[in-house]
Amino acid sequence: MGHQQQHSHQHRGHHHRHDHEHDHEHDHDHDHEHGHDHHHDHGDEYGHEYDIYPKRFIEVYQSSQLEGQIIDVRDEWEFKKVRLLGSINIPLRHMPEHIDSLNPSQIYYIICSQGIRSSFAAEYLIESEFSHVHVIQTGIYGLCEYIEDEIGDTPWIIKE
Repeated sequence: MGHQQQHSHQHRGHHHRHDHEHDHEHDHDHDHEHGHDHHHDHGDEYGHEYDIYPKRFIEVYQSSQLEGQIIDVRDEWEFKKVRLLGSINIPLRHMPEHIDSLNPSQIYYIICSQGIRSSFAAEYLIESEFSHVHVIQTGIYGLCEYIEDEIGDTPWIIKE
């Protein structure tokens, strides 16, 4: 019974109905929690407009819309272990040497293990006047998990 009293306006003579009233008030509070979806349209201050999440990326990846190049910025050994079909490997530390071979007007999808290195790579490309750069958030492992959970067996993930 140890409910803390949150409302000081308890009605006199209705003590035996308190539990019922409390439940009713609680349900009423619940109604106010709806309708805060609109906050998400403003862009999360910690995220970037170039972030793309597995669900959206896979929609693009498996459709004819994928005009871009997928760049995996993990180290060579990580890339060999698990990679996305069609991706190329340019480790983050080698990005400056390879930037001349990339086309600033092409679409690039950057992936790493979690999304941290790919965010650095994206910032670097954007500062170098690349205009269509997307970071695949959650990285290769989040993407693998999404594909396994939502799609099942596909040839998209190459593991050695």
